[in-house]
This record gives sequence, structure tokens and C-alpha cells, in this order.
Amino acid sequence: MMKSCFRNLLNPLIPLSFALATLALPAHGQSSHQVAPGETLYSLSRRYGVSMDRIRAANPGLTAENLKAGMQVNIPAAASAAGRQQTTPDVQRKPSPRTHVVKRKETLYGIARQYGLTLDELVAANPSLDTTKTKLKKGTELNIPEPRKLAHAAAKVRRMTVVLPLLEQTTAGRRCIEFYRGMLMAIDQMRDEMKGEFIITTLNEPASAASMAHLKEQVEQSAPDVVVGPLYPSHFETMRGWVATNDKTEWFIPFSSKYPSVVSQPQTILLNAPDEYKGQKAAELFVQHFHRARFVLLHEQGGDEVLFTSGLRNYLVAAGMEVLDLPVGYTLADMQKAVAAKGLTLFVPDASSTAVANKVLDHIAQVGVADGKGRVALAGYASWYDADHGVRQRLTRPASDVYLCMPYFHDAGSPRGSRFTTDYFGWFRQSAAEGGQYAAMGHDAMLALYGQTQRHDIGTLPVFSRIAEGGGRVNSTFVLLQFTPQGTIQQISLTN
Repeated sequence: MMKSCFRNLLNPLIPLSFALATLALPAHGQSSHQVAPGETLYSLSRRYGVSMDRIRAANPGLTAENLKAGMQVNIPAAASAAGRQQTTPDVQRKPSPRTHVVKRKETLYGIARQYGLTLDELVAANPSLDTTKTKLKKGTELNIPEPRKLAHAAAKVRRMTVVLPLLEQTTAGRRCIEFYRGMLMAIDQMRDEMKGEFIITTLNEPASAASMAHLKEQVEQSAPDVVVGPLYPSHFETMRGWVATNDKTEWFIPFSSKYPSVVSQPQTILLNAPDEYKGQKAAELFVQHFHRARFVLLHEQGGDEVLFTSGLRNYLVAAGMEVLDLPVGYTLADMQKAVAAKGLTLFVPDASSTAVANKVLDHIAQVGVADGKGRVALAGYASWYDADHGVRQRLTRPASDVYLCMPYFHDAGSPRGSRFTTDYFGWFRQSAAEGGQYAAMGHDAMLALYGQTQRHDIGTLPVFSRIAEGGGRVNSTFVLLQFTPQGTIQQISLTN
């Protein structure tokens, strides 16, 4: 479960809020803190108002995992109580905290609201709390600090409402939770650059077949600057109608590319660009990386990537590349005949299912080059990277090069990826699945959305570009992930 205020998203209608105030920091100096039982690097960060990165920088070798009770940790001076009083006169607290005795059925959220606190402030004032439990024990005494007050009338308040299936016990639900957790980590990292207050409200999205109309009032009451979600395209029309009447609200769709109105609705932002647009971006990479290749489109019954391959074909033909088509029902012999005598032949199926992945991987292993002067390769899809263990295992050492078309990728084994994995565990006491791909995606999406891209990104940072005049914005970043027979993996990106 999530730590601090974030774990309360398990109640879908509870709003989550926390202040992200940028402090005026002096150039040098620091204080010391002795770690109490139950404290984490994150709770120290929230308690002293300084990012985890800055605490680590002041304590070489310190990580979220090796922090232990009794350790002395250096805290940058501006994060100390004295530093706050001297450098931020707009933030004031009374010297002596009050106490609250927990009553039956009380929650941290309810107590925080009672005293005008954010959940982060309440948890930071009680570092010995076991943040892995959702229920409070009756009779527990809690320290109640004074709420933080921002004196600057012009301080910006950012409001975000998240509508995702965070309670759904499915793979999709788990990925949404990890995406959301990555969002929260990014927002915490950005607080040194952002001023004012950031308020997040989470609403649980119902199943795809159920109506979302009952959430309309909660969305309206949260008055968001940005709505994140929903996941299911069946709910897009409900959200579209609401956003259309609120021209100051942006709508961020994190997963689906199936929203054609993005070309006419300027408030819309798609992390996963429309399929035809992705096909064009993939074609740009192919043209730049494979100068004289032959492209063979493999047509499948009911192919779900027809729009992608259509965009790919149009751009390749316009660029003067050779493109062939093999119709539905093609055979291994047909693929063999399509191989060019020289140069590269790249096969691209117009379907991304696991069954198609296994079929074309089987075929490409048997397709040979007659005179030995040419070579063959296969292009596939991001879903293959997330597929069952059998497909992923086959990609580790394919018979020929395989290029996965990816709008986003982060390498969990890289230094940045490894640090992110450690931080994620430090926050949530859980390991992210699938190498943390969805958590990292949520993290980098927030950096791109708020323009804080200088130094925090984990993977291929999204770039949101206007898809058409008067239209919305889509992620224009694209990479090819190359898997080689030698067992290596390489990212290929567009070069300027």
C-alpha cells in the first residue's frame, strides 16, 4: 500500500492534498537528525520540506533502503526549523504541537481534515506511525502541528483530479496504481521548482461497461486544472462533455490512443498518440535508420494495428522507400519470396496480439537469405514487451533482430532506472512490476506536463506537440527498442 496520505486513495472518493512550497534556501549549512524507528527517507523529506535527492546529496551513500533507526542524517539548513523561520517568514507554526487521542473508527484523513492539515503534515509530525496500516488503533496519541499557511496571495494553487480504476484487482488496475504512484513521486521531486499548493483528488473509475455519470458531481466539485484519466474509452464521451464546458481544464488521457476528437479539442493531451500518428513517427525512425530497406507489411485477420501500419506505409512511400504487402493468410513461403536479395527486409505485422507475435517470431526464425548478402528483421509492438513470459523470453535472443515500436521506454538496469526502483520501494515498501515501466511512465508524464524536465526524467521523456491547428497535444516522442540475436538491447531514437 501507499505511504502517508497517498495510501488513502483506497477510498475512491477521498481527496488527497498536499502543499508543495518552494523554500528560499541559503547557500550552505545544515543540521543533523537522528532517525527514529519507523522513519523513512520520504518521511524525513516531507518533515523538513526538502527533496529526497537533496538529503541524499548531503549524505553520500544514503539510500531509502539503508536508512536505519539511530543513524545521524545531515539535513540541508534550509530544511531545518531555524532555516524555515529565517528564510520563509510566510510559513509559520506554533512552537508546541497539540495532541489528539484516536477514537474508534477514526482515520488519518479524517483527523487531518479536522485540524486543517494535509495528510503529509500529520504523518510527518508522527514519524513512529506504521504507515503500512490503513486503520488507526483506538487510544493512539497523535501530535497535531499547526497547518502550513502560505502568506503570498498570488501563490498558485494547482488542482488535479485523477479518474482511474485504482481499486480494480486486475492487471490494468495494478498498472494504473503504479502509474499514479509514479505521478506522486514526480510531483514530490518537482517541489523545489514549483511554488504554491498542489491538490490532488482521486476518484475510482468504474468498470468499462458501467456508467461514470455518478462521478460528474465529484469532478465538478474538485474544480481541476487537469483531469487525468479515465482508462476506458467507453467513458471518454462522459469526460469529453464535461471538459467541453470547462475551457480552462486540460484533459490528460494516459493510456488509450483511441480518441479521434484530439484533432479538434485543444484541451486534450494524449500520452499514447493516435495509431496513425505513431506510424508516421515510426516511419521517420525507419527512414533515418534503414536507408535502403524493403518493408513488408503482414496483414492479419482483424488486425488491431491497421491504422499504425497505414500511417507507416503512407510516410514510407512518400519518402521513396520500397513497400510490399502480404495479404491475410500469407505463408512462410510467401515471406521467403518477399525477402530482398540484398540489404535489409523488415517485416511488420498489422496486429499486436500474443498469437501473432509468436507466429511471426516462428516464421522469421525460418526465413533465410539465399545468397547471404541480405538480412531480415521484424518490427513489433510495445505490448510484446509487456506480454506473457513466453514472448518476453523469445525476445531475449531472437533468431533475427526485432525492433519494438515504443512511445515510451525506461531501462530499469540503467543508473537512473536503478535509482528510481530504489526510491519506489522506499516510498511504498513494494517493488514495481514489469521493471517499473508504468510507474516510470507516470513519473515522466508529470515532468513533461508541468515543464519540469531539467534533471529528473527516468526514461524517454514525453514531448507534447499540437497535432493540428486548433487540436490537442500528443506525445511525439518515439523509440525503437532493438533486440539482437547476441542478447543485447539498444534504444534507437530520432536524431536532429
